[in-house]
Amino acid sequence: MGREPNSGGMRIGLEHPLEKHLLQIFELDEPRLFRLSRFLLAHAALDRYLIILVTLVRIKKAGGVSAIGQAGSMKVLEKAAEGTFGRHVNAAENEAKLPEWARKTASCVNKTRNAFLHWKPTQSSASTVPKYRGRDVTTNLGLLACLSDVHKVIKHIGPPSAGLL
Repeated sequence: MGREPNSGGMRIGLEHPLEKHLLQIFELDEPRLFRLSRFLLAHAALDRYLIILVTLVRIKKAGGVSAIGQAGSMKVLEKAAEGTFGRHVNAAENEAKLPEWARKTASCVNKTRNAFLHWKPTQSSASTVPKYRGRDVTTNLGLLACLSDVHKVIKHIGPPSAGLL
């Protein structure tokens, strides 16, 4: 696809024919699609924070960057990033002492994402919309609830270098 023309916030032209079909399949309009994208980005950001948290704990346990070097630190990061979101949550809980409330939030966000991405034929079309703690994340209230909880976890984890080195 080519570059979209700047239209002051409105989409004009260059819409792929599949886009309209996708919105119909998932029963989404543009605002709901926008909120769905924010939910998925929140999941991805939370995963990165968990990976970095575990990485920093492991580097500290190994004696810090000065002891294992830049290349060693990168290997620790690559190892921490392996596997699934669930594995990252478990590692953060076991190695970095992620509190139970934060683990529950991360697990709930992941369960919500998985229910959407790993659809089962037994689900009705209405259940294909991700629901976080019973709230549709494509609505303002549902997305707000999810983002507020993810924000609390990210704030608890803190900046990536939060004195762990």
